[in-house]
Amino acid sequence: MRRTARAIIIEDGYIYLLKRITKKWGVYYSIPGGGIEENETPEQAVIREVEEELSLKVEIIKPFGEYDESEYGNYHYLFLCRIVGGKLGKGSGEEYEEENPNNLHIPDRLPLNLVKKETFMPAKCEKDLKKYVERVINDQINSH
Repeated sequence: MRRTARAIIIEDGYIYLLKRITKKWGVYYSIPGGGIEENETPEQAVIREVEEELSLKVEIIKPFGEYDESEYGNYHYLFLCRIVGGKLGKGSGEEYEEENPNNLHIPDRLPLNLVKKETFMPAKCEKDLKKYVERVINDQINSH
């Protein structure tokens, strides 16, 4: 079972994601993160992975949830995170070494109001992510 750690990063009305364009799966957004290495905690992995994928330094606010996708051989740990440094861009992660016209990874900021219209991976957490973003939007509306 592959264990991954992923970051939900919301700031200034945007969610930070990795846009994927693949021949096999089409276009979707991946919640930034990846595999937990040996002797690494999920918390350490999420910080490392976000920097590798998005060139951003983050700190964890709190856990978001755990998602079992054993049918795909994965178990995901998700964390709410905030940006503490860096600038959005391509990092040094291995996904960029595998790029070709049929497999692109694009660091992106998606406006929160567009989240409900898009597809996200890992799929098991998509529903919870969309509910959470809706709450964030409603909280912002109600606070003004």
